[in-house]
This record gives sequence, C-alpha cells and structure tokens, in this order.
Amino acid sequence: MQVTDEMVDAALDAHHAASLAISSDPFEAMRAALTAALGAMWQPISEAPKDGRHVMLAMADDEYVGQGYYDVDSGNWYPPLQNSHEWPDMKMHPTHFMHIPSPPAQEEG
Repeated sequence: MQVTDEMVDAALDAHHAASLAISSDPFEAMRAALTAALGAMWQPISEAPKDGRHVMLAMADDEYVGQGYYDVDSGNWYPPLQNSHEWPDMKMHPTHFMHIPSPPAQEEG
C-alpha cells in the first residue's frame, strides 16, 4: 500500500494542530499525525473496486472491520469465502473500504 497525498495532508494537519497545543508533547503530536494518516486510508464505499477483489470493509452499524468483496452477479458485498448463491443472506452493508495493505517486507539474514 502506498502512502497517498490525502494521508500526508491529514498527518500534517493533525501534527501541526497538536504541535500548537499548549502542552505540545512531540510524541502526542506524532501520535495524532499517525492516527490521522491511518484514518485517511478509509475511503467511501462508492469508490471501492467492484470487480471481485478483496478489500477491507467497515460498517458503521455494528463496527465490523474485515475483509469482503463485491459480487458482480448479485450487486452485493459479501465476507470472504461466501457468495450470493450459497449464502444469499450474508450480504454486508459497508460504508467505507480500504485496500488490503501489503505484508511486511522479509528481513534478510
């Protein structure tokens, strides 16, 4: 996963605001910046890929965060390993998505 301009902007804004606080602790400012950058990774579900690719999904109603995919045939979101033919009632109603991040780099040694 690449760091986007939106993530950098959110981090800079949060760091700047936290740095201006009366009790400006550099660790708290950095924590605020990282929290903002991670929050900016979530995008509206309307912008999600609808090609069967698995993504991370968030649903506001029950605070679920997990993988899912858009089933082109049914026009609905489903959890992994479920499909509209076998599990028609397992539909998901996400509000936001993010691409699944890449795994950590392997250390050589």
